[in-house]
Amino acid sequence: MKSKKEVMKDLAAKPRRRIVIQKKTSKDENGNQLLDEWGNPDEQWSDWRIIWGQRLELFGSEYYAAAQIGEEKTIKFKIRYVTFLEEVDTVKFRIIYKDKEIFDIKDTDSLNDNGMWFIIKAEKSGELDE
Repeated sequence: MKSKKEVMKDLAAKPRRRIVIQKKTSKDENGNQLLDEWGNPDEQWSDWRIIWGQRLELFGSEYYAAAQIGEEKTIKFKIRYVTFLEEVDTVKFRIIYKDKEIFDIKDTDSLNDNGMWFIIKAEKSGELDE
């Protein structure tokens, strides 16, 4: 059970960063199958949800453990829990941060705090071409 001070601290945390979650899809907005120039099915990324969250860098033992396996570019996004976040997986979804940085989702975690926060671990994989 959390103390009143810890609960108030959680309520005071404000997610200030805009995070776009994109989903890989093989159909356009009219429901038609997307095809490449040879007629093969084509998959593209489309914006799925826009949410507000907080970017957390790895530090301490988490950072050193990630550095040992070459994943020091891994970061965490702390987001207020919403039921649609349970759908997010590591294959069909990715994150766009600051409208240019692309992050591949590595893991998701519902925190054990009465369902208030949700953590997405992601690794930077590139930047959008503008």
